[in-house]
Parts: sequence; structure tokens; C-alpha cells
Amino acid sequence: MHAEDNVGSPRAPRSEAALIAARAIEALAQHVAVCDASGRVVLANAAWRGFASTQPDGECFRPIVGEPCRGVRLQSPDGPVWMGEQEISDVIAGRAPEFSLRYPVSTTLGTRWFAMRVTPLGLPEGPGALVVHEDVTECADLEDELTHHALHDRLTALPNRALLLDRLNMAVKRAKRRGTANYALLYLDIDRFNVVNESLGHVSGDMLLMALAHRLLGVTKEMDTLSRFGSDEFALLLEDVESPGAVGEVAERVLERVRQPFSLKRRSVVVTMSIGIVLGSTDYENAGQVLRDAETVMHRVREGGGGRYEIFSEAMRVSAGKRLQLEMDLRKALDAGEIGVHYQPIVSLADGQLRGMEALARWRHPELGMVPPMEFIPVAEETGQIVSLGHFVLRRACTKLAELQRRYPGVEALTMNVNISGAQFARPEFADEVREVIEETGIRPGSLKLELTESVIMADARKAVDSIRALRDLGVHVVIDDFGTGYSSLSYLQRFPVSCLKVDRSFVLTMADTKGNREIVKTIIKMAHSLGLEVVAEGVEQAEQLEILAGLSCESGQGFLFSKPLDDQDLDILLHERLGSV
Repeated sequence: MHAEDNVGSPRAPRSEAALIAARAIEALAQHVAVCDASGRVVLANAAWRGFASTQPDGECFRPIVGEPCRGVRLQSPDGPVWMGEQEISDVIAGRAPEFSLRYPVSTTLGTRWFAMRVTPLGLPEGPGALVVHEDVTECADLEDELTHHALHDRLTALPNRALLLDRLNMAVKRAKRRGTANYALLYLDIDRFNVVNESLGHVSGDMLLMALAHRLLGVTKEMDTLSRFGSDEFALLLEDVESPGAVGEVAERVLERVRQPFSLKRRSVVVTMSIGIVLGSTDYENAGQVLRDAETVMHRVREGGGGRYEIFSEAMRVSAGKRLQLEMDLRKALDAGEIGVHYQPIVSLADGQLRGMEALARWRHPELGMVPPMEFIPVAEETGQIVSLGHFVLRRACTKLAELQRRYPGVEALTMNVNISGAQFARPEFADEVREVIEETGIRPGSLKLELTESVIMADARKAVDSIRALRDLGVHVVIDDFGTGYSSLSYLQRFPVSCLKVDRSFVLTMADTKGNREIVKTIIKMAHSLGLEVVAEGVEQAEQLEILAGLSCESGQGFLFSKPLDDQDLDILLHERLGSV
């Protein structure tokens, strides 16, 4: 029976609108039928009627008019199965608002996906239902494509963070269920990837990532998951791990493959990786915990220079917990008045007179006592707190210097050295901030010396030249700190308007025992003097070191041989003994 034949009857002449509606239903590409209260088909359009003839096995998947609509007939190992028969009855009876089902159908065109939707329909004779089948193969393909994009990295085509974490969660759950864990997670970070981006451009950086992904796939098994996790980070989930040694072998193969040169823009580029490894354990509850530990050990490797792997241990978790607590405590330390400034004298090696002092941040924790700078300064740098901490030390040091200049009129030449972090120095307003501190405290600009490490200056050499000139225009001196550990080049020294070099303590401490280091110090001093720069030696702890430095015409020294860093009270005692008071 056609759709047109079912709309109206000879005893009830159809309206023009009904005729148009009937023709519209008949022309629809969707397979449309109307069922009466008993579930029998009373109307079917051309698409519904014509569908049966396309079936390879000749069986009808659409009941004809007069037959019951039992839903969808699917093949199973036990024979045909009807899906949706009860649900259609529930919709007609008002027990369900609607019903939908997606199912595959084998046709001469291949496997097609259809969606069946059943909705209530009031008929003159009573309740009924509208049943619509629609070919949604293209929509299903699009959904599959969208799902793939949602779970894969577009640059490398590798699984992304979301898919990796999903598979890692499944591995964690399997381990909990079975009572044994045979998975491992490798967290991989490209060492100094930013150098490639900055020197060769982001296109070359992307090419490196794609080439690296291809290499890494060569060390994985079919059941493993290699994921691009971030801009320069990858993660490798190993399944069915036989032993910790097997995981280490995989890590070694990764490092070896990565070390092989890459060809980018006709240049040979060599990179290394930092790898943090977590061996699966039934103690883990979710993927986030595994990832946390993998990141912890990866950062530990990277801080140690990179180019190697390390396996996570419980001791690392304890250390990470302490570091996190230290970070939270540090955020409150400035406001709580726990941060102070100590001052280490800088002495003339010619006559032993006090030339100046270096301001050093010190943290007296209410529970831990004095926290070593090597513990809290890196935390401040990583969390961004170094800017506020550095500004506090600068202001406190200048305030102290102004006080000393008022109390001891004979110390006009006394100088104050203050360390400046890379984050401070990179701020466009840094020179203005220094000028404001000078004006507020009233110190002589020439008595302030700001210390910058070689790495801070060379991070952006062109910008550094402008920033140093801005400081020199204020009358402030700029000192290169820890000289000898970085670029240490005469050509770059000539570019920057600095006034002093500080020889790194690592050379000074072993100078008396190691001839090589003595020659390095001698060369640095000679280089500095050729450029008219003053030299300060750090880490002077022995009289023999002092004698050697004096013989090399080094102007000043700093170290425990002269004095440890002093708090305000001890500094006042020292100055009173040397200079008297007014």
C-alpha cells in the first residue's frame, strides 16, 4: 500500500494539504512507516517498500503493509534476532516516550549503518507510532573521523594525552583486578627543544617532532601506546612488561635512537631526552597518580642535565611531597616576615679593606629553621615567586645601604651587590623599578651593583644590551656573576657594558690543587683586565687561595676566609669594629 493510498478514504475526501503531506512522505529518502495500535504497518513510503529488494540474501528487513513491525532483524550465531519489538510496543502503549537504535546492514553496497527511531503518533483509530529508518553511514564515518581527531595529535598522528590516559586507566584497573601489574609508563621530554624552535624556527621544530615520533614508533610493540603528550613531551605506555630490566632496555633503545642526528634545513641537529619511568603497581588507583610520579622523576632527570633515564622510587615521592610543601610555605613566607637578607663582605685583596657586600636572601622557616638557598631559590624560580622575592631583596638591600651611608659617612665607596634573576631582568619595566628603589631609598646609584649570570644575559643577548645600557644610564653598575661556567667569551664580553666579573667559586675552591683551574682563573683575570673590568673571586676559603689570587692581581675576594654572610646585627658589629659609628 502506498503512502498516498492511506491518507484519507473515498468516504472522507482528502484535503489538498493531506495530499501534499502524503506525497512528501512518499518522496522521503528515509524509510518511513506508520504502525497502528497492534503494531502492524498501515502505511509505508517508497523507500521503505523498496529496501527489501536490495538485500543480498533476498530476506526482507522491512515488513510490508499489514505485517507486524518487530523492529530490526539481525543475524546471530543462534539464528535471527529481532531488536526493538518490545520497545515499539512500549512507545505505542505510552510506556516509553520514544525509542532509537543504531545497527549495521550488509547490502550490495557493503556494510551500511542505519538508525531506527520510533515516536508516538495519534491515529483516528487510536494510538500508533511513526517508525523511521535512516542511512547514517556518512554520519557514522564523520563521527569516527571526529573521534580520531579528538584522540590523536594532528601533527604526529600519535594518540594524544586523552587516549593515553584512557589506556593507562585501563591498565591500572586490570592490575587492581588481577592483583599483579605488568605495565610501565615512560615520560619523555626533549632536552632544550626551545633552542631548535628559536634558532631554526617552529616549522623545523615541527619537522623534528614528526621525525622523532617516527623513530620512537620503531621501539614499540603493537600492544604499546606511544603518545604525544605536550609540545615537546611524549609518553610511552608499555603493556605485558616482563621485568624492570626489559623496561630499561626499551629506555636505552629510545635514547640511542634519539641521539642519532636529524637533518633539518640541511643542518645536522642532535637532541637528547630526559626519561622518567614508573613501573606498574597495584598500589596505584588511577592514571593521574602514575602520571604524577612519572613527571616527578622526569623533572629530576632533566634538572640533572638530561640525556638519560631514571626509575621512580618511593623516596622520590617523599622528596616531591616535601618540595610541594616548601612551595606552599614559600608563598606565605614573604608576607609572614620569614624572609630576611644577610650580607657577605667583599674585601680588597691588596689591603684587606671592606669594599662592599653582597645581599643574600635567607629564609627562617618556623618549623624547619634555616632553609638553604639552594633549596628554596629553585622553587621560587619555577613558581614565578622569584620576581617578588628578588624585588624584596633589592629594596631591603638598598634600604640597608642607605642606612649605612648615613651612619658611616666615611664609607661613600661602600657598594651593595644584589643578584637579579632572569625573570626579573626580562621584565620591560625592570630599569624603572630599579630607578624607583634608588629614589625611594636615596642611595647613590653608583654604589649599587646588580649581578647577572651569563645564562641570563645570553638568553636574549640583543635585549640584554639595551637593558644593561638602561641600568648604566641610571648610574648603576652591572656585574657578570659565576663567570667561567657559561659562554666565557671575550667577544661577547665586549658587547655588554658591564663593569665587573665574578669568578665562579668552583674554580677558586680547587685552584690551589688543580693547575688547570688556576690557569682558567689566570686567563679570566687577564681577559677582564684587558677590557678594563674589575674582578672579584668568589669562594675564597683558604689563605693559599688568597695568596694566589693576589699574585694574579685580582682586585677583590669574597668567601668564608673573610666572613660568612651576616645578618643586620652582626653586620653592624663588624662595621662598628672596622669603621666606628657616629
